[in-house]
Amino acid sequence: MNHDTKLEQSQINHCCQLIGKIGFDEQKNFLSTVNTENQIDVHLFEHGVGVYFSYCYEDIVRIDICFEWDTDKFNGEIIELVQGDIKYSR
Repeated sequence: MNHDTKLEQSQINHCCQLIGKIGFDEQKNFLSTVNTENQIDVHLFEHGVGVYFSYCYEDIVRIDICFEWDTDKFNGEIIELVQGDIKYSR
């Protein structure tokens, strides 16, 4: 888990574009929680093709996962990240 990972501005911009594909509200939530105490985990997949971002919003653990294209390549890694966040949120 990457509780202490802080993203640089260029990484934030890239992640924001990806998460924006989910929706404007998710993009807004990302920008208000990234690099704050509400960020639980952030993981950039190889070459920036995707982002996994978990955070606490209104006392609920939320997870955003977004890729530039549809892929099953990272399913195992995503499962491990989600399982780690489930343990963290308990």
